Amino acid sequence: VAVEDSGYLDYAFYIRDYDYLDKLKAFREGRFTVQDVSSQLVCQVADIKGNDFVVDVCASPGGKSLHAAEKAKRVSARDLTEYKIHFIEENKKRLGLTNVEPLVWDATVFDPSIEQKADVVIADLPCSGLGVLGKKADIKYKLTQKQQKELVELQRKILTTVKDYVKSGGILIFSTCTVNKEENIDNRDWFLQSFDFEAESLDPYLPEQLRDKNTGKGYLQLLQGVHETDGFFLSRMRRK
Repeated sequence: VAVEDSGYLDYAFYIRDYDYLDKLKAFREGRFTVQDVSSQLVCQVADIKGNDFVVDVCASPGGKSLHAAEKAKRVSARDLTEYKIHFIEENKKRLGLTNVEPLVWDATVFDPSIEQKADVVIADLPCSGLGVLGKKADIKYKLTQKQQKELVELQRKILTTVKDYVKSGGILIFSTCTVNKEENIDNRDWFLQSFDFEAESLDPYLPEQLRDKNTGKGYLQLLQGVHETDGFFLSRMRRK
């Protein structure tokens, strides 16, 4: 197995020329997990602390929730169906993490039990997936303009719902695996104009090679072919 430093995060590595992870004892024993560097940046910029309560509203298969659980006191990992929650349960068991609470929950439906209780809300939302065309090339043949518009509206509905889980001074991370402006920065800007949140610079949390004029404004757009990651959008906002 060939392993290389990712060059982005000191805990992220690339495995080359090997794709049958279940044969690796270290993987079965939960000593590492598989996640694109772009997704690992979510918890990196969230800057999760040891006593934090984190809510991941679209969590399956659980990579971000489980990453958050390595730092947080408690993580509520939510998704729409039992099928999706099953993947979180499997990964939770393999990694031996006990502070993750998987829950079937529709992100468009408000849960009053966690109103203004979360230190961090992770909203990695449904999107067109244009950032992962290298892995799912068929997306470009199936996606319609109508579907893109529906995704923009779905994101807005979810953001409008889950913002109320963030406590005063808490953090909302909004991310997608697409490069479509309407689903990314346009929706981020719409959210900031509509609700009592402010953008926060990503620069304190990012490696130097990922910092640019946009990261200082609170968002990062990764591009396949430019960065050695998936295409990915990431933003950090604080509740006033």
